[in-house]
Amino acid sequence: MSLLSRFCWRKILPKTLGIFNMNANGCGISAFHCQNFSTMDRKNLIKKEIIFQGRFCITKNDFNIVLGTHGINSHFTKIGSLHYSTDSKENSNPKVKKPDYEITKKKEINDPKQETNSSEPEPVSMTKRIQIVVGIVAIWGVIYFIIKYLKSKEEITKREEQVSQIDIGAKDYELIDHLGQKRTKADFMGQWLLLYFGFTHCPDICPEELEKMAEIIDLVDKDKSVPDILPIFISVDPERDTPEVVKNYIAEFHKKFVGLTGTKEQVKQAAKTFRVYFSAGPRDEDNDYIVDHTIVMYLMNPAGNFVDYYGSRGVATPDIVSGIKKNMKNYKRLHG
Repeated sequence: MSLLSRFCWRKILPKTLGIFNMNANGCGISAFHCQNFSTMDRKNLIKKEIIFQGRFCITKNDFNIVLGTHGINSHFTKIGSLHYSTDSKENSNPKVKKPDYEITKKKEINDPKQETNSSEPEPVSMTKRIQIVVGIVAIWGVIYFIIKYLKSKEEITKREEQVSQIDIGAKDYELIDHLGQKRTKADFMGQWLLLYFGFTHCPDICPEELEKMAEIIDLVDKDKSVPDILPIFISVDPERDTPEVVKNYIAEFHKKFVGLTGTKEQVKQAAKTFRVYFSAGPRDEDNDYIVDHTIVMYLMNPAGNFVDYYGSRGVATPDIVSGIKKNMKNYKRLHG
């Protein structure tokens, strides 16, 4: 506390109370005007922290002068106020009766910073930001998968249209099954088929391919997410492969096998329908011969259309199974 403040606090304030105009550093009095107050008034003023509606404030800790025309600093809390007459005649005479005053109820002075902050929007919490980001990512993810699904479906449709134009198994045929029953293409509609052309007197290749087919059938049927598949063996040796011979032959590989044979003309027509080449070789002394033929498996869908073929003996069984399942699922996506 400066010497001037001490002097005012100890000497001037007990007797008089006036209006001060101070400079920014709180030192130096440019003007002074005082009014007399009683001892009780001084005690009340000193006891309580009061900001006057005039041009100064008095606190119990210090003697502070408030600058400005109105003398109210926003950093102070207004507890009370002194109302006094500002008439020039009354103020010119220090001996005039005491000014009327009253202590008003406590009021808070609004902080301009607080008002400014209240008008600003509340900041978004981190949790809400994360939720917004997650929502945007989820929406874009859904859009991405929809586009991907539609594009994939379009590609599958396009491929099916291209494959359906391949004239494999498109025409009707008529053969005799291993039970002696006449069979046509219509009898197998609505089922997935895996066809193989061979003959029962084949020494090695045909047995190997039929064993491979039996394994494929078991693996496909084991997966309940895809439909079952029916294996069909079509003989290219009608002269020796009667229905009875075919029945005994296919029983060695899988119980689901359906064996088909027929007359030379019927077998020739069926082979032509599936674009399979076959030709009987020269006979030996025992009238035995080998039939040269196309080594291929055909996959046919329930609509009776060609879907895929597996012609290389080097293709692994799991790869064939995977290809069959994929084609089945694609067909379901398009046709339900």
